[in-house]
Amino acid sequence: CASESYIERYFPDYIDISPDTLELDPWAHILGVDEHTPAEIRAAEGLYTAAIDYLDDQVQLLLDGLADAGVRENTIVVVTSDHGEAFGEYGRLDHNCLYQPVTRVPLIIDHPQRDHSEVTRPVNLRSLYPTLLGAAGIDGVEGASLFDQSMPTNPVVSQYLELHIKQLGRRFDAEMLAPYRERLQSS
Repeated sequence: CASESYIERYFPDYIDISPDTLELDPWAHILGVDEHTPAEIRAAEGLYTAAIDYLDDQVQLLLDGLADAGVRENTIVVVTSDHGEAFGEYGRLDHNCLYQPVTRVPLIIDHPQRDHSEVTRPVNLRSLYPTLLGAAGIDGVEGASLFDQSMPTNPVVSQYLELHIKQLGRRFDAEMLAPYRERLQSS
């Protein structure tokens, strides 16, 4: 959770909502039961941005701590996420979809023995396993390393397995939830 200084930096000061009391119900919003105002959505996005900035600073503290301990040159640090968050895009206010605000997540591999490079094409998080084992000198691992620039551009698959329908079924009519019961896949 971000500290107050981060919240002050990103929480819109023109919005008359307290960060402490802001509560959005994404499913009520998606199903049209309770539409949140643009100000509420912008406020939630500000809190999210504050949390991301806070995490960025925590990663920097980790890297500095590794350097201070004298182990930075022998440590690979990976920063990623399992999903992003939608803030009104496509009518969504959550991370239970396959739209780009949710599926496009950071993947940073900080390897002290490698030069900086950037890959702009989508990659699959499943490639982390062979990448990190290969970087550790373990051979014979199935799968291509993300460090291999000649790696074929296989389709990247995002999956949305299904909702916790039982829990939502206690709050909303089953008919309203029907379109969200299916598993989704995108490549």
